[in-house]
Amino acid sequence: MFNFPMPAFLLTFLLLLQVLQPVLGEVSLALLVPAIAKGDQVNATQKFLEGAIPLVQAEPGTIQWYGVKFTDVDPPTFAIFDTFNSEADRNTHLNGKVAGALFANADTLFVADPVVNKANVLASKVQEGDGSLTEGLAVGLRVNFTAKADKVQDVRDFLKGALSLVEAEPDTLFWYAVEFPGTCVFSIVDFFAAEKGREEHLNGKVAAALFAAADELFTGQPDIVKFDVLSADVKDESGQMGGSGMGGGSGMKDGSGMKDESGMKDGSGMKDGSSMNNGSSMNGSSTNNGSNMKNVSLALLVPAIAKSDQVNATQKFLEGAIPLVQAEPGTIQWYGVKFTDVDPPTFAIFDTFNSEADRNTHLNGKVAGALFANADTLFVADPVVNKANVLASKVQEGDGSLTEGLAVGLRVNFTAKADKVQDVRDFLKGALTLVEAEPDTLFWYAVEFPGTCVFSIVDFFAAEKGREEHLNGKVAAALFAAADELFTGQPDIVKFDVVSADVKDEAGQMGGGSGMEGGSGMEGGSGTKDESGMKDGSGMKDGSGMKDGSGMKGDSGMQKPYEKPNSGIDPEQFCQQLCKSLVNTLMKKTDCKTD
Repeated sequence: MFNFPMPAFLLTFLLLLQVLQPVLGEVSLALLVPAIAKGDQVNATQKFLEGAIPLVQAEPGTIQWYGVKFTDVDPPTFAIFDTFNSEADRNTHLNGKVAGALFANADTLFVADPVVNKANVLASKVQEGDGSLTEGLAVGLRVNFTAKADKVQDVRDFLKGALSLVEAEPDTLFWYAVEFPGTCVFSIVDFFAAEKGREEHLNGKVAAALFAAADELFTGQPDIVKFDVLSADVKDESGQMGGSGMGGGSGMKDGSGMKDESGMKDGSGMKDGSSMNNGSSMNGSSTNNGSNMKNVSLALLVPAIAKSDQVNATQKFLEGAIPLVQAEPGTIQWYGVKFTDVDPPTFAIFDTFNSEADRNTHLNGKVAGALFANADTLFVADPVVNKANVLASKVQEGDGSLTEGLAVGLRVNFTAKADKVQDVRDFLKGALTLVEAEPDTLFWYAVEFPGTCVFSIVDFFAAEKGREEHLNGKVAAALFAAADELFTGQPDIVKFDVVSADVKDEAGQMGGGSGMEGGSGMEGGSGTKDESGMKDGSGMKDGSGMKDGSGMKGDSGMQKPYEKPNSGIDPEQFCQQLCKSLVNTLMKKTDCKTD
């Protein structure tokens, strides 16, 4: 019997599998481009993807191209996934008619421009298509996961080794394992002729190995989204097209007059943009220096997309939550906000704590309970809970009003290059000195989402004047000056309005909105209303009722994480038996004798 620890054992046998694998697909680069369709443009978006096939067929360097629609995802989300043999071919595609048409029609079809994520293909299983509009493919999966910062190479090896397991699945027709360079994010994209093949794959050996390795390699459980295939083009080895050769098109603009060379926003893992100057000279301490400051060390950032007819109800919910927050002495600062100029309508909660015990008390308390008890009513999907460490903060006392005297704010996300994580931490700690010199920046937090390369700045102002001065000040200038050196792309800045807030003083006394009557007006979970009028959230699914999402989702819409498949396989026993079998196979190939 083998006695390797479980995750190490998985890596061992997957590396052994690499010895046996044939080279099936020579693609090395890819693009993954999600886009959220407007509610009245779903059919038009589908026709656009079907009509794009003739343009794709005219690009010999675009080896495989797929247009898909995510299933059971609201708001309606589409994506394009395509592959290439070289950077030159990928750039030709980005400067070509398909990309031009996509962005020329973006204002009509989508709630925001599609985000282009460049990827490296680590391993792939491909074959010829059947020449139909979908190349004989019907459904697929997009599986995202974030590697722990010190496990990136292990994840690469794991995915390369998994190819031999995929090759043993006859109904997994196309399979790609990709990495988004400069981030810790990976994805598997695969395609099937029918639902039967997809279900067999989800309950098979690859999925079992993926979930067995999750605790060791990833920051959280893989995020699995199912999709339907709308159109596809697969070229054979000579570069000839295999798609449908349909005559028509989408009847849409061809994209001439595009904004830049590619017409695209480049997003290698998030949003990219390398036009910024380098140069940070910032150092310093994360210690708060003001006499009215209260140190916090942990935080939560919880975004949620409201249903279109529940925007006002969501705002009232956040206002009505204040009495519950005030009753939690360990929740030091709590903010309910609404992103501005964002469609679909998006809200968020940001709150801070002095200890893990206080954060856990909050996650198991009435505020979290009420949030998830009302999620089906208010939101398109459950809110995603992102745990964060506070690297530096500027805080002060509130004024006791519903919003604690705050009106507007900013949420700035950025992803550190894999080898620059510590530099980003130091940069943010040093930025505090500049922030303290801005009198109208009232609250400012620099946070890190542990186990990822993602950071965020969240700050609050009494009026638009303070926010604009901050955006045009030294902190913002330093952030953008350092972007080329430290980040994978341009910081993603979202403005928000403050709906409600609670700020406690040093004695733990509440300073927030004044114990208002009423609340959200929603029924209580037990048939009675609590102080805020919200459901009390009893009977939550787990201890906190929350899903931990430290590997944050981007602009493709939020969806519930896929639950681990029940394959009926004991992973350790499976791995041990498989490894023995592989060792025997290898020995036979080299004419070795085995017992």
